[in-house]
Amino acid sequence: MKKLFKYFLMFIALFLFVELVTNFAMKERFNNLPEYKINVTSPKIEVTENKASSYSGYIKGTITNDTGEHLRNKFLQFDFYDKDGIYLGTETQEIKIFNINEKSSFNIEYNYSNVNKIEINFTNEINKPQTKIGKLINFKLDEDVKKIGIPIGLFLGIMAVLP
Repeated sequence: MKKLFKYFLMFIALFLFVELVTNFAMKERFNNLPEYKINVTSPKIEVTENKASSYSGYIKGTITNDTGEHLRNKFLQFDFYDKDGIYLGTETQEIKIFNINEKSSFNIEYNYSNVNKIEINFTNEINKPQTKIGKLINFKLDEDVKKIGIPIGLFLGIMAVLP
């Protein structure tokens, strides 16, 4: 029984050691990402913190309605690009009601690899730039096509593998 207890303690110690080393090795280190472009002058958008790692990042800031009018159903849109200018994706924050001189904060987290540039827009609708492949063949997949096509493709792939 003592031998079993020793092995159990050694297993727990080894498990904890592996967990600590793995967490330390895999811990993402965020660096400042200085390149961002705000494409609107009104409402006023200020970025207070902009950090990125190899695989993810976040951008924080404030937006102030200095337009002199009430704004409804608008979007704060963030387009992400790599160092070659290739579009990686879009994140948005919806602003349903934005009163005159109101100040609001935003915190956008993203999971795109090797982000080098962010463009910030304030729009009425979500406008996604075409990806590099979309530019080459001028073809965009609808969200509905993706929702239907992916399960069908998976089903056909599984049927092809199974006897």
